[in-house]
Amino acid sequence: MYLFINRHAAYYQAYALQLKRAVGAQELTWGLMSCPQRLSPQELDPLIGVRLALEPICEADSPEALIEVTQRCALESEPFVIEYSRIQKRVGRWPSRRLMGQLALQIKGEISYDHPQVRFYLIESAERYYLTRLVHIPTWPKPSYAHRPHAYSAAISSELAALAINAVSQMGDRIIDPTCGSGTIIYEALQRGRSAKGYDHKWSWVTGARDNLEAFGFSSVQDKKRFVAHADARDLDDSADAIVANLPYGRVVAIDMSRLESILRQLKHCAQHFAFFSGQDLSKVLDQLEYTNIQSLDLSIQASHQRFLCFAKG
Repeated sequence: MYLFINRHAAYYQAYALQLKRAVGAQELTWGLMSCPQRLSPQELDPLIGVRLALEPICEADSPEALIEVTQRCALESEPFVIEYSRIQKRVGRWPSRRLMGQLALQIKGEISYDHPQVRFYLIESAERYYLTRLVHIPTWPKPSYAHRPHAYSAAISSELAALAINAVSQMGDRIIDPTCGSGTIIYEALQRGRSAKGYDHKWSWVTGARDNLEAFGFSSVQDKKRFVAHADARDLDDSADAIVANLPYGRVVAIDMSRLESILRQLKHCAQHFAFFSGQDLSKVLDQLEYTNIQSLDLSIQASHQRFLCFAKG
């Protein structure tokens, strides 16, 4: 199965690394990844950054070769349409309409632009052409975070929270967010079939996260207390399969490196897999604290608001 992914300038590497870790996908070319197994819609929908799930049919390094190999495939189809997407422009390329027209002649079936039952996708990269068949367009409904009762300027987006959760855990795993703030990570973990617990060292933020969960449907007192509690990450006494945290980095909470190190030192004993968001690259600190398998990504969109994501194992 091919996964055609969003080529967002700042987040592309995060999307790709998530897919490598979560489903074993490998990059074929920039923007297109190959997954070793066929994923169901239920498995595809929670993945972040996937635009299309595609069944590979054939590929070639030139239009002429693609037409020839498509002819050899002897494709038959219900009413179909061929759509086109260009990842990178080729030198000396054919016009896309001409190539799609030639490919359509190699497929036995009726062309239907208004009511196609099958959609073929022609993908053009700088190196190759790929002919594929659409399998699924992932969708993931989410609440309007703009309407949550409590929002903080340093909070991460639901998209980043979700991809970090996908990268370090599986359905049924337990997630801890030791610095839960507004509760975004907790909510996204629960939505993705994980059990989750959030902590914060300020009661006002604990109350705020509980109010946010209530706004998203977790309305009982038992729910709110079960999912969010008061604790200092430097003294956390809990365990889980993975920790996903948006660590304080000075935008809302005053923080220095010694305090951050004390948090990371304590958390190392609480889980096996980690995803840390921070305002600086934590690779060296994590290495000094004997974390392993460290991978760091720069997610900064603007110089005045730096953000990094570090994956690691304890």
